[in-house]
Amino acid sequence: MSPRGWQGGGIPALCVPTDRERIGQDSSYEQEGKVQFVIDAVYAMGHALHNMHKNLCPGKVGLCPRMDPVDGVELLKYIRNVNFSGLPWKCIFSSALSP
Repeated sequence: MSPRGWQGGGIPALCVPTDRERIGQDSSYEQEGKVQFVIDAVYAMGHALHNMHKNLCPGKVGLCPRMDPVDGVELLKYIRNVNFSGLPWKCIFSSALSP
C-alpha cells in the first residue's frame, strides 16, 4: 500500500507508519468476525478484474474497448475462477459451490 493518502478537504497527505499502528498480543483490540469476508471479497474482485484485463486487453494499460463497459456476466466467470491464499486462509471460488 502506498504511504500517500488524503486528508479531509482533499489535501494530499503523506502517511508515515509508526510503532503505534501495531496491534500487540496484549492489545484489547478484537476484530469483528465478518471483516475477513470483506477483505476476501476485495481480493477476489481485484484478482478477477486483473485476470480479465490480462485476457481481454493483453499488453494494454488501462481499459480497452473489450472491457469498457465491463460485462457483469463475464466478470462473474472470472470471479468464480479466482483462487488466492493469505494467512491463515485460502479462498477457492467455484461455480460448483454456488446455490
